[in-house]
Amino acid sequence: MNSPQAKVWLCWSPRQNCFYVEPEHEGLAKNRNAFLRDAKVDFVPIGIFASEHDANATAHRLRPALREREQRDKVIN
Repeated sequence: MNSPQAKVWLCWSPRQNCFYVEPEHEGLAKNRNAFLRDAKVDFVPIGIFASEHDANATAHRLRPALREREQRDKVIN
């Protein structure tokens, strides 16, 4: 992390139906780069946390929703 105040993002990928945790400064750099290249991004920030532990704990609590989507998509397809 860059500093004691550094934050981490919990991101969600609609395409891959998964979570990803990354330092805020890295996420912002990737998004700026995507903007400059006029590229689409897949990971959507859904939370900002003080620690990776907190972000992972939230991902753990939300994971049942991912499983529900997987099951729903299997039925539809």
